[in-house]
Amino acid sequence: MSRKQTRAEDFGPYSAAAGSKEAIRARIALIGRERGIPQEEIDQALAADFDRDYAAILKFMEGRRISMHWLLTGDLQCLKLMRQPELTW
Repeated sequence: MSRKQTRAEDFGPYSAAAGSKEAIRARIALIGRERGIPQEEIDQALAADFDRDYAAILKFMEGRRISMHWLLTGDLQCLKLMRQPELTW
């Protein structure tokens, strides 16, 4: 009898890497530069301890139409939704 694969195993090492702290920091830096967010605010979000301090990330996202799901997991469907102006956040 074989063990059932988890969802993370279905996608291989890429799903684990997408949610890594380095990947989250990369997405924060990219979206910050793309949207012209002041460097001080980007630096505050990058300095956050992602295990305990989500307040800095929420402050960074506030009023900017940034999907928490995309930011934390890299889900491209959520990135696509962030581009649709008719959606309210």
